[in-house]
Amino acid sequence: MSGFAVSRRSALAFSIGGLAAAAGLPRAAWAAAEYDEAGNYKYPEGFDPTTNEWLEGFEAQREVWEAQYAQAHERWEAHRKQVADAAKADAEAASGAEVGGGSNAAVPSSYSSSTEEATGTLASDEALAALREKLTGN
Repeated sequence: MSGFAVSRRSALAFSIGGLAAAAGLPRAAWAAAEYDEAGNYKYPEGFDPTTNEWLEGFEAQREVWEAQYAQAHERWEAHRKQVADAAKADAEAASGAEVGGGSNAAVPSSYSSSTEEATGTLASDEALAALREKLTGN
């Protein structure tokens, strides 16, 4: 199973790498973490994973790693904000389409199978014709 994870990680790294290279980003801007052939995280030189401590004499490596981690964390936070902003914009666009979508017909805010009459995606020819008319603008 670890072979699959490595292949998937390699494909993802290749995809991200291609996009980052196309955008002119240096490798350190998008891929600070490294993994061995088994897919295990490769700890930075001077870090002891058994104690989770930095060894003496590796202060420079620690500073570089901490700076890379801080940059990665900033990118992650920016990504989270971008995703949240996009979700908010989508929700606002959806509510704007419901309120002022340009149609005089009432647009339900949600769909449910618990209505009293039998309705569905194509409940009747009239509903299908109305949808076609609405979408084509005819």
